[in-house]
Amino acid sequence: MKAFVFCDGHSGGYTKNDFEWCVVYAENEASARAKFKEKTECDSFAVTCECCGPDFWVDEYTEEELVEYRKYANDNEGETIR
Repeated sequence: MKAFVFCDGHSGGYTKNDFEWCVVYAENEASARAKFKEKTECDSFAVTCECCGPDFWVDEYTEEELVEYRKYANDNEGETIR
């Protein structure tokens, strides 16, 4: 399984979930996006505001990178989907 981090881009000036970021474990990005949509009911491809950009930024992380990411991100503002 790979780890994909979905970060809320605050497009349109507001968050789309109760969390700032979400780690989704999946075989590939397409599967991660499908799991994310199923669990959060948010479209990871959506753009609420053209000037702000996408609603969510998606990046693939290794487990080592994920540990570093969590050090700098507020762990209380995150969610995990397996």
